[in-house]
Amino acid sequence: VMTAEERNILSTLGTTYAKADLSNAMTVNLGRNGYAKFNNGLLIQWGFKENSITGGTIVYFPMSFYDSNYALTPFPYGSSGDTNILAAFIYNANTSYCYIGRRNISNGNPVNSMFSVGWIAVGRWK
Repeated sequence: VMTAEERNILSTLGTTYAKADLSNAMTVNLGRNGYAKFNNGLLIQWGFKENSITGGTIVYFPMSFYDSNYALTPFPYGSSGDTNILAAFIYNANTSYCYIGRRNISNGNPVNSMFSVGWIAVGRWK
């Protein structure tokens, strides 16, 4: 059994192993629009965009990706009384932002819509 002092000394010796809380292997922002940035280059980001205008909306990432080769999935948040089919889709993805289109199907026709969207993106930062 190690004492707290022995653990602190051991943690300063410079090891290639991650601490139990991963504090030396990653940095995180656990906010509503946040990220997990791993030392190996992996970057996972997520967020939420309130409805503001009808149609497409721009989403800025908490951190920029290394390039635009990341995977991003948007998902719609409709009102509790909304019975239409809601669709969110990505276009014009860049390293620090992307556009998310929003449509709903009303009476069988797709129309631009205004609803909040959530998203999650996985890529690299280095």
